[in-house]
Amino acid sequence: MMNFILSKVESNLSSYSWEPGIVKETVDFLVSLTEYGSQSKRILENKGFWQILEIYRRMEARSVPSEVKKGLYRAFVRVGAGLIDYRTRSCDALLQHWVKVLKPLQDRLQNIVCPPEKFSRTFQEETTRYEVSDVLECLIGSTQGTNIQTANSYFNFILPILNECCSLVNVYHNYQQIIELILELFYEIAHTTLCYLTESEKCKLFQCCLRIVQTYACFNTNRHSLEAAAEEDTYQDILLLMKLMTTLLPKDFIDLRPSEEDQLSNDFTIMASDVCIYGLNVIMPLMTVDLLKFPSLCLQYFKMITFLCEIYPEKICEQSPDLIESILMTVELGLKAFTVDVCILCSDFLRAFGSYLFNARQSAMPARQIFSPFLKLLMDLILSHQINSDLMPNTGITLYVLICCYPEEYRALVQGMIDSQQYPVIGERLARAFTELTSNIALNKERSQWKKFSDNFEKFLLDVQGFLLVK
Repeated sequence: MMNFILSKVESNLSSYSWEPGIVKETVDFLVSLTEYGSQSKRILENKGFWQILEIYRRMEARSVPSEVKKGLYRAFVRVGAGLIDYRTRSCDALLQHWVKVLKPLQDRLQNIVCPPEKFSRTFQEETTRYEVSDVLECLIGSTQGTNIQTANSYFNFILPILNECCSLVNVYHNYQQIIELILELFYEIAHTTLCYLTESEKCKLFQCCLRIVQTYACFNTNRHSLEAAAEEDTYQDILLLMKLMTTLLPKDFIDLRPSEEDQLSNDFTIMASDVCIYGLNVIMPLMTVDLLKFPSLCLQYFKMITFLCEIYPEKICEQSPDLIESILMTVELGLKAFTVDVCILCSDFLRAFGSYLFNARQSAMPARQIFSPFLKLLMDLILSHQINSDLMPNTGITLYVLICCYPEEYRALVQGMIDSQQYPVIGERLARAFTELTSNIALNKERSQWKKFSDNFEKFLLDVQGFLLVK
C-alpha cells in the first residue's frame, strides 16, 4: 500500500507538474501521510520517497509554487523523526538524513554567496535572486516539519545557514521579497523549535535574531512611506518582524527541552527580551497613524506591545521618555479609534503597566509621570460612552489599577468633575456615586479588592449614565 501511495505521488509530480492544483493537492496528501510518526520509518525505507525528492530537484524552481516547495520539505524533514533510536537516543541516522535532504540546500547557498567577490557582482541578477528565494522557501518548509524529537539536531545543522542569512539581509535590503522570506524563516524557527532548544542553542539563535534586527534597522528606519495606492502587503516585512518578536518573548521562561540538557552558562548574555526591546526601538519610528490603519499590522502591533508589557514592564520603563511617550500615544489612539480587539489589548496594556508602576513606586518615577494622564483619559472615555459596553468589565479592572496607582490624582479628578456640574443636584448625585464606587475598597490592587470594585463599577455605570452627560 505504501509503495502504491508513494508511486502515485511520484507520478502526479512527474506527469502533472504543469497543473498547480493537482501538484498542490498531491503535496498536501504527502504532508498528511508524514504526520503519523509510526509511518515515518516505513516511508523512509521506500525508494519511491527518495524519488520524490529527486523529481523536485529536477523541476524548474520558478514553475513550482511557493506552498508546494514548503510542503515538500516539510514532509522530507518530518519523516526524520522515525530515524531516532529512542533506546540509545542516537541521532546518527538523523544526521545522515539531514545530509541527504538539507545539505544540498546549504551547498546551493554557499555556491551563490562564495566567493564574495563574485556574489557582489551577481546578487542583483534575476537568476541569482530566484535561486536565493528558492533556497529560503525550502528552508521555511523544512522548519515547519520539525518537532520535539528533531528540533535540536535540525537547528544545529542549519545554524550556518542562519548566520549566512544575516549577511543576506545586508546585501538584499532593497529587495523586499527576499527580506520577507528571511524574516519568515526566523519566525518559523522561533515558533517551531525555540522552546525545545538548550540554553546554548537558544543563545546562538538570539544572537542571530539580534543581528537580523540590527541589520534590518540600518536600512529600514524611516524608509517606508505611504502612497495613495499602497497595499498592506508592502509592509509584510514589518508584520513579520513584529510576529518574530512576539514569538520570542515567552521563550525566556518557556522551556520544553529534556531536563538533563545543559544549563545556562555564565557567559549567556543575550535573552529574548533583549532582542524584542531592540526591535521595539526599530519598529516605533515606523508605526505612523496611517500605517496603523492596516488591520493586520495594527492588531499585531498591539499584541506585541501588550505582550511585552505583561512580561517585561520593567524593560519598557528603562527606555527613553520619548519612546515611552510614543508607545502610550499609540495606546491612546487604540482606545479611541480602532476595533474592539485592539481596545481590549490597549486596556490590558494599561493594566499591566499600571500594576508595575504601582509596585515600583518611586523607582519608576519618570514613567509614572508620563503615564498619569491615562487616568483622566480612561475616565472620560467611560463616562462619555466611547468604550463598547461589552468591554466595561475589562475596562473597570484597568480603571481600578489606575486609581490604585494615582489615588491623589483620582480624588482631584473626581472633585473637579463634581465642581464643574452646572446643577447642584447633579453634583450631589455624582459625588454620592463616586463615593459608593470605592466604598470599603482598599486601593492595594489585590484580587479580592478589584473583584469588589468590579461589582461597584457596574452599579456606578448604571447610576451615572442615567443623569450625567459628558461632552
